[in-house]
Amino acid sequence: MLFLTGAMARGDVDARTYEERATDGLGAEIRRFALGSPAENAVTHTHLAATLAALPEASCVLASSTILPLVGPAFRAQSRRLRIVVLAHRPSHRDPRFVGMDERELANVDAGTLPYARRVVAPSLHTAMSLGAIGVLPDQLAVIMPAADRAPLAEGSRTRGEGLSLVCAAPLTIAAGHDVLIDALGPLAGRGWRLTCVAPEADPEWLAQMQAKADRFGLARQVHWKVGASASDVKSAYHAADLVVLPARYDPHGTGVLEALARGVPVLATSAGAAGRLLPEGAGVLVRAGESSEMTRALAVVCDNDEVLARLTQGAERARAEVRVWSRVAAELKREVDVACR
Repeated sequence: MLFLTGAMARGDVDARTYEERATDGLGAEIRRFALGSPAENAVTHTHLAATLAALPEASCVLASSTILPLVGPAFRAQSRRLRIVVLAHRPSHRDPRFVGMDERELANVDAGTLPYARRVVAPSLHTAMSLGAIGVLPDQLAVIMPAADRAPLAEGSRTRGEGLSLVCAAPLTIAAGHDVLIDALGPLAGRGWRLTCVAPEADPEWLAQMQAKADRFGLARQVHWKVGASASDVKSAYHAADLVVLPARYDPHGTGVLEALARGVPVLATSAGAAGRLLPEGAGVLVRAGESSEMTRALAVVCDNDEVLARLTQGAERARAEVRVWSRVAAELKREVDVACR
C-alpha cells in the first residue's frame, strides 16, 4: 500500500505523531512531498497524478490531507480505479502548510478531493463535522481519536514543597496561544506558581516576542522556557506538573490533553478543537480560545484553592484508566483501511 504525505510544518508535532503511530503496522510505502512555489507545486502535481495513474486497478492508497493541494483533480480522475483513504488532520484552510493560499481556493481543494475518497479518517469529531460541511458523507467518515501511552502518575510539585507547577507542552508557534496564556497570567504575577513552557519546536521570532511579553508583566522569574525539548524533557515536565495548560487557538488532535490525563494531571484547555471531547468533566477546565480574562479567572481559582486542585487531580486520575493507547489507534486505522480497500 502507498502512503502519500507531506513535509510537516514547523510545530505540527501532533499531526506528525498521529501519522507515525496510527500507520504503524500498515506496512505502507511512504512517499513524502513538500509544498513549494506554484511552479514547483505544478511539477509535484504532475508527478503525483502520474504515480496514481500507474498504479494497478483496485490498488489501495492512503493519503494525508497535508498533500491535498498537490493532488488536485488527480483524486477525482482515479477514484473509480483506486481505493483511496484520506487521513484528514483538519480542513485545509486550518493547515499551517497552506498559509498564504486563498481560503476559497482551499475550500475548493477539499471539496474537489475528499468526497472522492472511499474513506476519510479524522482525528476528532470536531474535524469530522467540519469535513461534513464540505460534502463528505457520513458513511465516508470515520473518527479515530489520538492516544497516549499510559505513564506513571505525576509527582507534581507539592510533595517537594514548591509552588503550583504549571506546564504548557506545545510548540512555540502562534497557533499554540502562548501569548494568551501570558496575558492571562499577568494579573496573577507574584502568586505561588511557576510556568514551564516545554517546546519541542519553536519559531525564534515568536519565542522572542513571548519572552519580551513575560518580562513586561514582570514574570521573568515565574515563566521558564525549555526550547528544543526532547521527548524525555517533555515527559519530565508532565511528571512534575500540577496543572497542564493548553491555550491553543485551535487544536484538531488534543494529544496534549491525553498526555496529561495519562499521568493523572488535570488540564486547563481551550474548547477550540478536540479538547472539548477529550477532557472528561471533573478532570479539568475548558475556556474559550483567545479569552485571556476567562483563563485568568480559571487559573486564579486553581492557584488560590487547594481543594479545587485536589478535586480536579482526583478526576484526572480517574480518567487515566480510560485514555486510549496508540496500539488501539493503529488497529482502528488498519480496520478502516481494510474495509475501504476490499
